[in-house]
Formats: sequence, structure tokens, C-alpha cells
Amino acid sequence: MIVPRYDYRYIDQIAAGEKIDESCRHLKYYDKNRPIIAGYDAGPFSSMVFAQRNISKKEFRILKNMWVFHPDQQDELAKKIDSFFTGGKKEIHIHYDRAANQKDPQWKKYYPNYKKMGVNDTDAILLKQELVALGWTVQLISTKQETIYYSQHYRLLNLLFGKSKINKKLDNILIDRNECEALVSSINHSPLKRYEGRTILVKDSERLSFEEQAYNSTQIATALLYLLWGEYSKYLPDSDKNQDTPQGSGTYISS
Repeated sequence: MIVPRYDYRYIDQIAAGEKIDESCRHLKYYDKNRPIIAGYDAGPFSSMVFAQRNISKKEFRILKNMWVFHPDQQDELAKKIDSFFTGGKKEIHIHYDRAANQKDPQWKKYYPNYKKMGVNDTDAILLKQELVALGWTVQLISTKQETIYYSQHYRLLNLLFGKSKINKKLDNILIDRNECEALVSSINHSPLKRYEGRTILVKDSERLSFEEQAYNSTQIATALLYLLWGEYSKYLPDSDKNQDTPQGSGTYISS
């Protein structure tokens, strides 16, 4: 479900014509005393989505989306995170895919600010270092992440948003349509394709210029997939989590 949620007590105090600071303090359902949970899609275009869980209400709220692209990378992304979530608990748990653990990512050439990267530096580690330098406590959840096939994502989404019996026991996943406008658009730009019995996410849109990719490509929707996989894949059957190529499998492709 996609819903806008603001705390207008703060916004109503702003004088007419005064610029509203972009920060978490106007979010009605953000709990400043709890850590945030994030999905991270690394690369020359880096995107993240941020969420919190309300256990008592069985709600998982996607609160915000962010992105940076070449030449900006982890340092600028960390500054954006720190600026938006100012005044809250500076703790973040990050889910991502296997590519963010690569010690020599093919796009390292896009990192002008990391000329002296260590042999063990990865996209995830670089982001953690930048956040720690700003006073954050960071947990990298996906340090041993294996390949996640799109068929696995697809079945997980059916589980989370479908009508199965187990779905009724899971969290209600809510997306803030105002703070996640690019995410909603990205979801709508993430078409499925059936090819030789496989379920495929068509990623042609990621060939667009970086400036166009936030709203018009699969990039930010992919960050959401990593977040949901990290939080909810435990509810999938073991056969779907453990096999290298589950039935009907297919990873992301550009056709």
C-alpha cells in the first residue's frame, strides 16, 4: 500500500514562504529512537531505500528513497543520509546484493574520491566507513550474500503481497508515496519478461543517462528488492533459498 504520512505540527510552524528543511522530523511514522533498515544498490548510480518496522502493528514502512551518481558516490550518499535523519538514532542496518561485496568492482573507475582504496574495500565497506566517520553505527547484513535470482525475488513478492495464508501473518508493507516518489516510479518502470520458462526483470532502462535513471529505470526498485529479500526471504521455502537455480530461475538481464 502506498500512503503519504507527515506530522504537520512541525510543518505548520513554518512561516509562509520559508523553505522546509528536508529531514526526518516531519515524518509522522519515523521513530527517532529506533535504528533504520536500508536496501542498497551499489554502482555508478547508487540508490537506497530506508524503512522501520512497527512490531506491535505488524507494519514495515518504507520511509525514504535516496540516490547519487557519478561523480558522487559513497561519501555524498553518507552525507545525505546523515543530513536527512538528523536528530534520530544514528544506527543503520544495510541489506544489499552480492555485487556490493566485490573487492574489485568493475565500476571502480567511477570513484574519483577513492584513489587509494584498500585491497579489501568494497562498495558496502566504503559506505560503512563514510557513515562511521559521521558518527553512525553500521551493520552490514549481507557480507556473505550469494546471487539472488529474480525468480526468487518474484516469488517473495508474491508471498508478501499475494493472498496466501502466510501473507496474513506477515507485516503490512507501506510505502510513503511522497518521500518515495522516485521509488514508486521506478517500480512502474520495472517490467517483467518471460523467456524460456524464466521470469526476468528487463533492465534496459539502466542504459539511460544517470540523470534520468532515478525515476525512469529499475535502479531504486532494485534497492527495495534487496531490502525485502534481507528482511523476509526467511519465509520462503528452503528449496527456493538454497538452490543455485530454483525452478523457473533467471537473474537480471538486459535484452
